[in-house]
Amino acid sequence: MGYTGHTSTPPRSIRVILGAKIALACMFFGSTMLTNRYHSALSMKDAPVEMEWQQLADQGLTDNSFVTLTDVQLKQADDNSFDQFMDQFGVDADTEEIEAQFAAAMEDMDAAEVFAMSMAPIQVIPIGADPNSTRELIAIPRNEAWMTEAEYQLDEYGTLSGYVSSFSGDEIAKAMVKLFDVEDAVLEERLAGAEKVYVLQPMREPLDKSQASTNFWFCGLGVSFGLILCCSGGPSALCCVFFMLPSLISLLGYPMRYGRGGNFAKLVYLIIGGALAGVGYQFLIAEGQLGQPNGNPFMHAIGFVALFVGFGAMLSVPTQILCRKLAASVEPPSNRKASKRLSYEAACSLTPPEPEEDAVTPAYIMRTQTNAADALLDSTGNSADTQSTSTQSTSTSASAENAVDPTTYFDSKLTEADAYSLDDELQSISDSLAPLGFASPLAIQWNHQGQTTPTLIQLGCENMVVCDVEMIKGDAYTRLVSVLHDGIAVITLSKGYPVKQDQRLGTSGYYSVADSHQPIDMIGMHLQETVSKAEKRNTSVVLIDTCEVQHACHFGRRVLAEIQSQYGEIDQEVASKNYGRFNVPAKRVIGELTTA
Repeated sequence: MGYTGHTSTPPRSIRVILGAKIALACMFFGSTMLTNRYHSALSMKDAPVEMEWQQLADQGLTDNSFVTLTDVQLKQADDNSFDQFMDQFGVDADTEEIEAQFAAAMEDMDAAEVFAMSMAPIQVIPIGADPNSTRELIAIPRNEAWMTEAEYQLDEYGTLSGYVSSFSGDEIAKAMVKLFDVEDAVLEERLAGAEKVYVLQPMREPLDKSQASTNFWFCGLGVSFGLILCCSGGPSALCCVFFMLPSLISLLGYPMRYGRGGNFAKLVYLIIGGALAGVGYQFLIAEGQLGQPNGNPFMHAIGFVALFVGFGAMLSVPTQILCRKLAASVEPPSNRKASKRLSYEAACSLTPPEPEEDAVTPAYIMRTQTNAADALLDSTGNSADTQSTSTQSTSTSASAENAVDPTTYFDSKLTEADAYSLDDELQSISDSLAPLGFASPLAIQWNHQGQTTPTLIQLGCENMVVCDVEMIKGDAYTRLVSVLHDGIAVITLSKGYPVKQDQRLGTSGYYSVADSHQPIDMIGMHLQETVSKAEKRNTSVVLIDTCEVQHACHFGRRVLAEIQSQYGEIDQEVASKNYGRFNVPAKRVIGELTTA
């Protein structure tokens, strides 16, 4: 009935229509045919009990509904029956003469009465008894196959065997009066004085109990799972118009459809299902006496419907749980939280958990700070020794990049920008980030094979986020990078970023694509994802020092490339590399270099 992470799902009308048809068909055939057949099979023993007509009239049925009558015959049709009425017209007579005789006969006889008498069941009476003075005790319905079997048994064996039921027309009326609590003195008096009439279904062998039981349970479970299938789908507008009954039935599953419903909803379904199953048991066993010779098929039908509708309500709970687990095992995990996102101010003021100080040593912190500072000097060229050779190193690096293997990932360069200034769009982005505590932009630019691009790199949000914006052909491409203490990078990309999926999880990090290309709109989602990942992984967010900003930029790009390579989005091999405290593949980040 749905699965985790789906907030909206298109209508599934085929489920509604197919499930309702299965449930209604099984409900009809089960309540009218299969339940009665199962009851008949249970009430019949392997061998019939022999009885005379008078013995049945005096003693009634025993505990065996499979009876052999030893001194009986079939009552012949009355002279005014429909067959006798039609036999008076010869086939050789003139057509006009037949029409005249037929019209004259119809004036003297009630055709409706003749037709009703022709449809009346055949009476079974003792041999030699007067048909007109013998009371109605045993009847065989007007069924061609049953009549043929009865005549064959009497001609061949001189006895009549079959299933005998005491539930006739008067018994049905009594059951209706009892069920609906009808208060009618005249009707009650007439029913109380009515003599019991038995219905005989001729057969030489008892019904197969195993087959009858299989059909009963198969049809009943068809009702249960048909309802589950119907209620698991949502009807479309056309379905509501052309298939109103299935659409109404599907509303029974709305509270748990598409992964809805918590433990309370499941408990309610279990309680309702158990109550309906109890009602079904009451009608089937206690009131209907299933499997007993005096059983009530009318009660059996009601009990069948209530029992398996209740089973459907109870089975819907484990079915939903299994479907959600199956969906979670075959679908990419959803990393978006359904809870309300934090405001920018609240998200930026989040305090990460305390670092594990027992794993931090002063020597380690000093060594890391020194390495980070040396790397910053090497990459920006602020050292006096490297300024004189900046032009030569730039040309050398460009030549090296042109000669590298295109199937191997190499870092782009971050170079110092002479007379650094931001264009209008980047300046607007920088101004919008200032209220969130972002520092001034670094005077560096990305260099791709000797070509520099306008770049905005800032550190903010309590030193938890590096914002890396790059202008390419007039479009801004943004990467927000945060790092967790277990070494995993959390990256948020701007809308339209050239990736094939909106989110992917790799061995060294996770990226997701925001709904906007403006960093100010991306911050809330990014911090929500970062905090969520930290909570799930039982870790905290790394506080990035100002001397580690370039390391974080390179680290974020390499992790993104590694994820794309793992999923086949790019045909490049991403090698292992460390950027100060940050490593690919991911390794635990120990300690902090700064205090927010």
